[in-house]
Parts: sequence; structure tokens; C-alpha cells
Amino acid sequence: MWICFNDGFVSVVEDTRGINDLVVRSRRPEILQVLFPTNEIIELDVSDYKYRTYTSREEWAEIMFERVNNIDYSNFKNSVADNELHTLYERMWGLHYNYQR
Repeated sequence: MWICFNDGFVSVVEDTRGINDLVVRSRRPEILQVLFPTNEIIELDVSDYKYRTYTSREEWAEIMFERVNNIDYSNFKNSVADNELHTLYERMWGLHYNYQR
């Protein structure tokens, strides 16, 4: 699952090791540090998502619930302060718009 937050982008997948339920991955560590301030953030040089942390489905559901309850904007792209992230989302929006057709 890809999740676009206004302060970062993450990919959430099943933990195939069977130790935790989910792996939350990112290309930049900052969003993981915000979402999981007490979790260890692992850096892997040989992975397409360089940064990751492990969590339970319950913890992830609580984070998503909190994020949804704190939506305070009427235009998602305009709520993104980071210029590089904003550009990424604009490009993604354009691709999705063309897909809609």
C-alpha cells in the first residue's frame, strides 16, 4: 500500500519474516521518524526503499486513524510544504488524471 501524507510518502507491506505484522518503508527517514518516534529506523543500502521500520497492524491503524482525524485542508497538494514532495505529488496527480481518462 502506498500512502501519500502531506509530510512524506511511505510504502506499507507485510513483514515476510513473520516477526511483526507490517514493514513501513520510505525513501527518506524523516517521515518514519515522525510516524514512529520511538521505533528503530533501519537503513539499507541495497534496497529500493532505503529506510524502514517494523510495526503491528494495530499500531499502523492507530496512526492512520489519527492522521485522518487531523485532516485540516481542502486541497491535498496545496498542503504539502516540501517542494520536492509537492513536485512528486503533482507528477503523480498528472499520471492519475491521465489514467482516469
